[in-house]
Amino acid sequence: MRKLRYYTLKFKSKLLKSLHPTLRKKLIRRSFNIDIELPDKKDIYFKIAETIEEYEQAFTLLQNAYEEQKIVSKSTTGLRITKYNLLPSTTVFIAKKGDQVIATISQIMDTAMGLPIDYVTSIEHLRQTGKRISELSALAISKDWRSYSSGLFSILCMYAYKYSIECIGTKIFVIVTDQRARYIYEDIFLFKPLTGKVQGHRMLNAPNAFAQFTDCSAYPLYLNDVYQDAPFNKNLYKILTTNPWKDRTYFPSDKSVISNPLHDREKLKRFFKNNHELLENLSDQDKSLIIVLYGFSHDRTKLIKHIPSYLEKRKYPRFYTNMKATVNFQHLENDSSLTKCLEVSRGGFCLEFSDTNQLAGLKSIQISFNDLEECFLEAEVAWKKNNMIGFKISDIPAQWHLFISQLETSKLNKIVS
Repeated sequence: MRKLRYYTLKFKSKLLKSLHPTLRKKLIRRSFNIDIELPDKKDIYFKIAETIEEYEQAFTLLQNAYEEQKIVSKSTTGLRITKYNLLPSTTVFIAKKGDQVIATISQIMDTAMGLPIDYVTSIEHLRQTGKRISELSALAISKDWRSYSSGLFSILCMYAYKYSIECIGTKIFVIVTDQRARYIYEDIFLFKPLTGKVQGHRMLNAPNAFAQFTDCSAYPLYLNDVYQDAPFNKNLYKILTTNPWKDRTYFPSDKSVISNPLHDREKLKRFFKNNHELLENLSDQDKSLIIVLYGFSHDRTKLIKHIPSYLEKRKYPRFYTNMKATVNFQHLENDSSLTKCLEVSRGGFCLEFSDTNQLAGLKSIQISFNDLEECFLEAEVAWKKNNMIGFKISDIPAQWHLFISQLETSKLNKIVS
């Protein structure tokens, strides 16, 4: 049966490839359908993984799905865990029915560790835009829920997409799929090919990988152009903008801080402490990033025995954020510019700018912790990269110290205590 399904998919892929794009898109979109009432009818809800049990079920589901596709070898632990799960900016989304995880997909935010897509092709031209990039990866759905039209696939993907934009601040999405699935993402979700050719995936046993991307700034308008006349169950634009599953999808009330480590001490012990191969295969750059994000030192956790002693401990841990910022200039009393604060630490922060040369006459920077609380900072430019600028705070106010202390307490103490 598995072999029959493989050859059926292969035949459909070749057939679709031979069709004129206009006809192909018409046929695929006509067959596409989302069962809007499925979560309510089947009592399914969507959230981010939080407990050991939820992570374990998600990682097991993913490992089993990858083994079924023969793109990974059997695991002694039965879990599919990668180095990207070490990062506090990685989000594991799950769909649950009762206590059972029946589907999962992950958002992996681009950092100095890179992305899984780097094992397929270069995305340096996307990185040079300075926009926050996320890869949607690690998709696995239980067999009973895999149908593209009546299953969880579309609902889970739309949830991950909406969450990533609103809570992570994602501006560009990238994905890697098997070439047989490329037209699902290209014709329904309106992704665009990155290279236009099939390539091997060096992280997986996947010789037919196909890389795609979409720019979120134009995505809603693009969806509306394509689906404006479609009925609601086929209209991705209306589904994305209205979220018909708002009562069954989790979104945090505070969307300003992204860093949300998987690892309290129990999770570290369960998923990473004995995973020596994963830890030892980290590059020095990867290990340095872990220090930057967590402020780890050798005497605070045994995990860091895998980090060479010559790597210097960062003075302050860094936190990824998605906060509003206002840059005030000296030219005029009301001369200011709105932007985003992407990273914070006790000694500085990073802002996003469309033009990194627009800082002449910088007076102060106002960062909004949330809708009610903000902090005025005097800072000087420390570095520039693409459209990101790092600042060193000249005189750290008590309000900033308190904000960072709260982050360190809530995000880090449970890990290293």
